Amino acid sequence: MAMAQNNSVYGRTAGVEDSDEMNSPIISGSMVPISEILTRLGRHGCQDITSQLDLSKFSRAAVSTGGFGDVYHGALQDGTRIAIKCLRLLVGVDDESGKKQLKRAARELYVWSKCKHPNVLDLFGVARYNDRVAMVSPWMENGNLTWYLSRYPDADRYNLCADIADAVAFLRQNGVVHGDIKGANILVSRDHVPKLTDFGSSAVHGDIKGANILVSRDHVPKLTDFGSSAVSKCTLAFTATTNTPQMTLRWTAPEIFLGETNHTFEGDVYALGMTILEAFTGYAPYQGLLDVAVMRNLMARVPPARPERQLPIGNKPADLLWSLMTRCWEGEPQKRPSAMYIRDEMKAIIAAHPHNSPSPSAEAQNMASTITISIDMSPQQIIQCLVAHGSCDISHEIEGSINSWVPSWEHTFDKEVDTEEGTTSLRDGTKVTLRRATKSRPYFYHGASEEILPNMHTAYEAHILSRCKHPNIPGIAGVASLENKLVICSLIPELQYQCLSQLLSSESYDLPRCKVSTQIADAIAYLHRNQITHGDISMYNIRVSSEYIAQLGGFHKSIAHNTPLRFPSRQSTTLEGYHASVSDQYYGVLVKESEYEVDIFALGRTILDIITRGQTEYGRVNRRPERDIPTHSDDGDRLWSLLQECLSHRPEIRPWATDVQYIMATITDEGLRERGPEGQLPWSRRRDS
Repeated sequence: MAMAQNNSVYGRTAGVEDSDEMNSPIISGSMVPISEILTRLGRHGCQDITSQLDLSKFSRAAVSTGGFGDVYHGALQDGTRIAIKCLRLLVGVDDESGKKQLKRAARELYVWSKCKHPNVLDLFGVARYNDRVAMVSPWMENGNLTWYLSRYPDADRYNLCADIADAVAFLRQNGVVHGDIKGANILVSRDHVPKLTDFGSSAVHGDIKGANILVSRDHVPKLTDFGSSAVSKCTLAFTATTNTPQMTLRWTAPEIFLGETNHTFEGDVYALGMTILEAFTGYAPYQGLLDVAVMRNLMARVPPARPERQLPIGNKPADLLWSLMTRCWEGEPQKRPSAMYIRDEMKAIIAAHPHNSPSPSAEAQNMASTITISIDMSPQQIIQCLVAHGSCDISHEIEGSINSWVPSWEHTFDKEVDTEEGTTSLRDGTKVTLRRATKSRPYFYHGASEEILPNMHTAYEAHILSRCKHPNIPGIAGVASLENKLVICSLIPELQYQCLSQLLSSESYDLPRCKVSTQIADAIAYLHRNQITHGDISMYNIRVSSEYIAQLGGFHKSIAHNTPLRFPSRQSTTLEGYHASVSDQYYGVLVKESEYEVDIFALGRTILDIITRGQTEYGRVNRRPERDIPTHSDDGDRLWSLLQECLSHRPEIRPWATDVQYIMATITDEGLRERGPEGQLPWSRRRDS
């Protein structure tokens, strides 16, 4: 079967400026049916590829959501992986606002279909999916630009930004004002190519910024998301549905923010400069400033300060780039350079200084050279290594006597892990808990004796926890050496916490199930963004305060996948190439999966336990608990689809932690009420049955 084709014509966009069809009928008002809009789009090059979809390979739950639509992961019948962006409104609705949204989508599709460039995301076509209008484009495996750069810190930012500028220059040459370029909408393909788009980001639009650039597998950036674009001339005319330009504050030119003009080519150049800044710093423009302060700067036309850490003064290419960026932010729009000039200057900088471009990651590596902890180090030497990488040594702060060490068995799905805990006071009177590993762990360090292993286990866990700053992950005060043993020191919390498993078994405790589940998903997404896997997510390793604040513990099996602090070779007690996980227990076979995929399965199982109050039957994770996730509820189908993907025996189709995080944030306890008698909750019926 032939796949949807996009016949690229690089250097020109066929039909945008030079068409003879300038008198084609205008799509306006509420008299033209949506089907007619799609038909006219088909006549003008936007292909309907509904028949090419392989519905058996679509994700059940949306991988991202926004105010305009939902994005699903799927495939064509020839195996091509795709992203399909579905409008939330059903086809054929009579609601006037719905028709306006559909016409906005039609305008976006039309302009997008006319833009063929290596750094503009391809549009395969349109489709009717779940009785909705959908835009179909290639699946970008490396996420958006921000996520990509966090995973590939050594990526060549100069070349990435030159490619993005090339896309903007192409649009300018073809009379297109993009209006919404940002890092969050720049996706990166499997071959590391950046491409501009809008994959379910927020409904706030109106500027060029890193969020609208994607990167493909070959590291080429591509520009997309034409929902706010304007075409100087086109073969298909549309009536405007709104007179209010939308914007994202930190990428928006002052004249647009102040309402002096709508989106312009000069506004695109301003936002392009902000996107380049975003790519080099890894942060949104005006880092460290509140929105109200950013607004003051825009009103006064004050640009961001130079990030000297990433663009050091005296470095020739950095000086040239900063000069170019500041010209993009000229207060008078007519003084800004063209996108073509920016592209050419970027390429000139690269050609003149091919090996001297500053690298943020290289700088970071120079600041924190690799340190290796060896098995023959004393606890004091290990602490020195930990302190060099962010931990605090509080050995000399411990003043009070230590209460007797009490065994504390941390639960895992396969066995318990031995730790000891005690309490004492610091010199200032602060009460702290001390914790140290004893012996049992599902791995060992090559060459380490039984006596040394506990210190290595404790050091590794301390290093990971010292890197975590998240409200749902208990932090540590530091590390200490006591009696020639390494210990982790944690502040005793003011709030009273209880183990989640105990709360779930309580008949009287009214737990906000979705709130707690969302907090745990937030914590796992945070860990994965920082390249840390947990390894043992379960209701036994979660505690909840009286104010319903959840905290994830049990880091005895966690792994830091990219850290300059090196530990001795760590060997698992499981089969080589496999990771013992809870999924093995449920499916009865060893499943080859990464540590990240193990986490997602365990996260799904934990959410299911929370929702069902721990009543899920062992091994029956594929049976929908109708009393807790009713079919006839607002959020039930979405939650169950998400859980089925998390709990799949096929690791490759499990969602990312960020996908779980985003979807759980849209699900509420109220949304899981079965439609029926008001106020009757599913679990209240179960308790009575």
